[in-house]
Amino acid sequence: SSPGTVFQPFLESEMKSVGSRIKHMSVVNHAQGYIFKMTAHSRRANTEEHLYNLEKAQLHFEKALQSNPNNKYTLRNYAQTLLLLEMQSQD
Repeated sequence: SSPGTVFQPFLESEMKSVGSRIKHMSVVNHAQGYIFKMTAHSRRANTEEHLYNLEKAQLHFEKALQSNPNNKYTLRNYAQTLLLLEMQSQD
């Protein structure tokens, strides 16, 4: 680097790319959580499978919330999943 040159560890375009990937991961985790939640809902008769799907949904929603904690749709689905898990533990 020449004298007077400002060192920039990341280019702005690189930062935007990282931001896009993080949002993409959040969307993917939300979608996976939603699929597990709905699968659990449709297979309530099988308690073991129902619990497995709810726990997987919980994990995916938590991952999605790590990168986007204010997403109201993820928060709602996460809360619904926690409620279903609580109801499952009371049975």
